[in-house]
Parts: sequence; structure tokens; C-alpha cells
Amino acid sequence: MARTNLKYTKRYTMRNDLVLLRRTIEKVGGLVMPDLSSEGKVYTVIGMGPKVENLEIGDVIFLFAEKGDPFFNIPEEEDLLSVREKNIGCVVTKHLAEEE
Repeated sequence: MARTNLKYTKRYTMRNDLVLLRRTIEKVGGLVMPDLSSEGKVYTVIGMGPKVENLEIGDVIFLFAEKGDPFFNIPEEEDLLSVREKNIGCVVTKHLAEEE
């Protein structure tokens, strides 16, 4: 009997110092920040290679690039991007503050 209705899913495995990011509309400090500028965006880390340090899956980051730095768009995935770790400008850390 032949199987029908099979669905394929894609799995991305990052290598070396590459980080897989998903574009995010993140509320940081009371501001909604979908884009910082044409060169800085808000993304969430969803995958990373074995040589990536100081990042965790789920980290919200600001992405900054120098002219000529490569970004790798993932085919058929508009909101996914792969970059080298060095292009991550900062990680947004959320802290609980005591109310006075």
C-alpha cells in the first residue's frame, strides 16, 4: 500500500561559528523594536554551531554588521538568517527588578 499525505520538514544544522536566527518583533524596555535600523535588527537565536560561545538558544540579540560581512539567507524561509557569531552586537538580558 502506497503512503500518501507525507510531509517533509526541514532541519538546519549549523556548523563552526554560524548562528541561526529568527527575525523577532521584541518588546524591550517598553518599546516595540521590529527594526533598529537598516543595519541592526532584533533576532532570536534558534540554532548554533559547536564553536559558538556565550550564546544560548532563545537569546534575543541585536545584529550589527560591518560593510562586507556576509549574511546567509535561508532559502524559502523569509524570517531566518545565518550569520557568524562576530556579527552579534549584543544579547538582550531580562532581569527581574524589585518593586519599591
